[in-house]
Amino acid sequence: FENAYYVLTPSEQVPEEAYDRLSDLLAYTRAQIVRVEPLLHDDIVGAISHLPHVIAVALVNQVREYNESNPLYKMLAAGGFRDITRIASSDAIVWRDILLSNREVLLGLLKDWNGQMKAFTEMLEQQNGEGIEEAFRQAREFRSVLPERRKGMISSLFDLYTDVQDAPGMIGKIATELGANDINLSNMEIIENRVDVPGIMRLSFRQEEEMERAKTLLDSLGYQVWV
Repeated sequence: FENAYYVLTPSEQVPEEAYDRLSDLLAYTRAQIVRVEPLLHDDIVGAISHLPHVIAVALVNQVREYNESNPLYKMLAAGGFRDITRIASSDAIVWRDILLSNREVLLGLLKDWNGQMKAFTEMLEQQNGEGIEEAFRQAREFRSVLPERRKGMISSLFDLYTDVQDAPGMIGKIATELGANDINLSNMEIIENRVDVPGIMRLSFRQEEEMERAKTLLDSLGYQVWV
């Protein structure tokens, strides 16, 4: 919990003394306590967590439907597409309940999202290059000030990259070395690997400490590793 945001949403019926006691208790976790009004909390998590999950699921299903008539969609949907749609693999039952419990907020957010898509549609129809550039510029500027390496509503993964030779058993060898040293690997993926051409392996970890330990280990074994 250290340095993570711990959000408390007391209702008007909660005594201030009770809130203070809980806040003081949670202070020992070294988390940053944030007090948020309950309805505002629902609006915020709807926008930064619930809506992104819906968008990711819809995007994956859209490509899945295209792939039914041409398997090239799946074949060419590599690292970038997987990165931006990772949360589409979330537990279906859990997210069914989450979305239905925040239904009213999400309906409003989806209407706003449709407005964003309508704006992009109009810019493309009108060949409005300046408008498209400005949309990307505004998004880049806002995203650049978002906190990094801080646990938020969508869990982070800490990625490590290494070159791997086109040889049998290389993936298993690296995974075995990590396991033998009690390093918990969350996911691994070959981003590119062609015959006689070194590939790039992405190793993902849920804890930054695990990633740093893996980097130290692979460095000592002679692998070229970068973050």
